[in-house]
Amino acid sequence: MLSLFGNTKQRAIEEFIKFNNAIENKFSDFEFEFEKNISDEDAIEHIKRTLNIDVCQMNNFSIKVRNEYILEILKNKEISVRQLSELLNIREVTIYKIISRYNKEKNKGC
Repeated sequence: MLSLFGNTKQRAIEEFIKFNNAIENKFSDFEFEFEKNISDEDAIEHIKRTLNIDVCQMNNFSIKVRNEYILEILKNKEISVRQLSELLNIREVTIYKIISRYNKEKNKGC
């Protein structure tokens, strides 16, 4: 199993620890959601109403602005990462990286 993380035992252990820590940090503020809690139409309407933006236009924003909106949208626990990735047509892993960067920046101030 460790061979998935590195060529040597020591390197594999180090990489596994990094990977495991990244997973733990990534989800500290956001919950796993396995099912959509609201419909796509309701999610789009909620985003439009609360943030005054059109979801279809978010990919035209700068990456920084888009990421800020993504974090704001995910505060609504009814919209899952999977659902948001489908609405924005971006990969889930991209959203998880945004969350991870946000958590790292937030923890720097401690």
